[in-house]
Amino acid sequence: MNRDRLPWILLALVMVAGGVGWYAGHDDSLPSEKHPEETIFEVAELADKTNIQAAFALARSPIDAEESAQSVLAQFEGRQTFLCAYSLAKPVHCGAGSADNLAESIRGAAKELATKNVDLDEARLKLDFVVWSQPTELSLKESDNWSVAGTIGYFAQRDDQYAFVTPAEVIGLGIYDENEGMGRGVSKKMLAQTLRDRNEALFEPQPAFSLTRFRATSWVEVTDGGGDVVRLYRTHKFEWDSLEADHLLQRSVLAADYLLAATAPNGKIRYHYDPRDDQSESSYNLIRHAGTIYSVLMAYQRTGFEPYRKSAEASIEYLFKKSRRDERQGPWGGGDSMYVVEGSSIKLGGAGLGLLALVQHMESTGDREKYLDEARAYARFLVSQQKEDGEFHSYAPQELGGTAKDRVSIYYPGEAILGLARMYVVDPDPLWRDTAVRGANWLIKVRDAGKSHQQLANDHWLMIALSYLYEETRDPLYLSHSLAIARAVQYQQEKNRFRYKAHRDYRGGYYNPPRSTPAATRAEGLVAVLDTCAIAGEECAYVREVLAETVIHMNLSQYTPELVWWMPNRAVTLGAFNGGIYDVEVRNDYVQHAMSALLGMERHLAQSQERELPGGPSWSRKIAQSEGFPGLEQQEIKGLRRWTEEIRPTTAWEVDDGANQAPETAP
Repeated sequence: MNRDRLPWILLALVMVAGGVGWYAGHDDSLPSEKHPEETIFEVAELADKTNIQAAFALARSPIDAEESAQSVLAQFEGRQTFLCAYSLAKPVHCGAGSADNLAESIRGAAKELATKNVDLDEARLKLDFVVWSQPTELSLKESDNWSVAGTIGYFAQRDDQYAFVTPAEVIGLGIYDENEGMGRGVSKKMLAQTLRDRNEALFEPQPAFSLTRFRATSWVEVTDGGGDVVRLYRTHKFEWDSLEADHLLQRSVLAADYLLAATAPNGKIRYHYDPRDDQSESSYNLIRHAGTIYSVLMAYQRTGFEPYRKSAEASIEYLFKKSRRDERQGPWGGGDSMYVVEGSSIKLGGAGLGLLALVQHMESTGDREKYLDEARAYARFLVSQQKEDGEFHSYAPQELGGTAKDRVSIYYPGEAILGLARMYVVDPDPLWRDTAVRGANWLIKVRDAGKSHQQLANDHWLMIALSYLYEETRDPLYLSHSLAIARAVQYQQEKNRFRYKAHRDYRGGYYNPPRSTPAATRAEGLVAVLDTCAIAGEECAYVREVLAETVIHMNLSQYTPELVWWMPNRAVTLGAFNGGIYDVEVRNDYVQHAMSALLGMERHLAQSQERELPGGPSWSRKIAQSEGFPGLEQQEIKGLRRWTEEIRPTTAWEVDDGANQAPETAP
């Protein structure tokens, strides 16, 4: 690139009103820290929602906007402004503007957008106001540090030709690559291709343009045609979520509705979906399938919405078709056994979560007989896989008399213990309880023996299982180990705290980068620890605090109605949870764990208000031989599903003969 011919526009000049170049009246110096505190990028007038609503009004009517809106915005410093219109029609259309005051910057972007013949009544507008910028180079051999993905945008310019990529688009368009180079990063190759797609003139006869990195304050309209607005950070909301019980229920229903629409007539549940290109992968995971049934039935128990039950029962039948029965024996018993067939070995977790799903069906519907035979067969398989010392084989041989793999799963034993512990509540055979107790004792006294909170793994399935075993046995070992794992989770969360100032959305998360499912599974486990604490009569305030922070982080990853502005198929994506703040893809287990955590936290918040909701070991014991939860009133369900009904076509599960119809959005 000939940098003598192509000086950095940012450093060279101030453009006139309505122009496209950079207005350099503010400090563009690069902070010396690798990850500066984000507060230095805050601009007061751009964080004020009243100002922003005036900005969108001006963007929609650059000629006829009310004088009050213009006068308010005209008092603020001009800055590079990007205005894009997102609708179900493709491609996205954008305009850019820069001037000596904010009103004229917005007006310039709006006038350019107006030349694209966009139907604004069918579009959501998004505004990005540049607050920091720095010249950079387009080296195809290097990639930007992955941690800035979604907070940094790119602007390329040559003379009067330009193209740009906003910060959110770096993630939404797949420019951020989890496999870039030696790890993850912002792919300059993909960035170059995107810029070329947007303006071929920058690359002809050869690539020759200035490139600028920038940070922006970003806002987007909540609905097509205008209305309320929300501030963005990466592709999610800037503001922290409300943890009120009603709000958590709303999120749970959105998640359950996603899974409802993702379930095909044969019961198979969409496994892996990429909203960037509206494509589903062909891979599948039957253990996660079973876990998803469990969570959908939790949603049915809470709401009483019959389509959830219908879809879950179809998914149970699908699981049965992928299961096999034969005679299996172990030191503690067995017999006619049922297990899930997937891969070369039999995974203990398949029968564990299969059993859990069936027990949840019994509890949620009150029907103890429909799947009792299969539940007992799954349970007998689990018994057959327990060694004399209480440890379980994680991977059994498919052939009778074969040798189990030495490989050990962290989570399968907890899944088995939970399934058996809950089975004992609805089918009180001492074999189920005793097998669960032996398994839990081995994990605590052998696997986890002597481990500090820095060393203990987040075994969320065990945390949930211990709450049921403690309800049954009152063994103090189960309380103490539950609290030990909770302390380990607290330690893991604290390890990320120093990153919060540089990356606000790391708050409450786990690992680097934080992902949604580690947060969701920990939240599920912490909900169970609170159940155990309640049975023991202990407050466990620190567990509540860690749970609240965890759910705040987890909720950043849900595609709520205001966050589906950028993807091509909003109907499919609505309500799903993605992989994390950098990962837009969806898997059914991401949704399943998050929904389970939401329902659990809602339940504990309701308890603090002296309202009883279904779920947890005390509830299971209480209703084992009685009526279940009545669910929600029809009008309340309709209100909670208003966004689903507005955005997504009706599924087969919502009509009387749904078994004979194909859901429009299912895989």
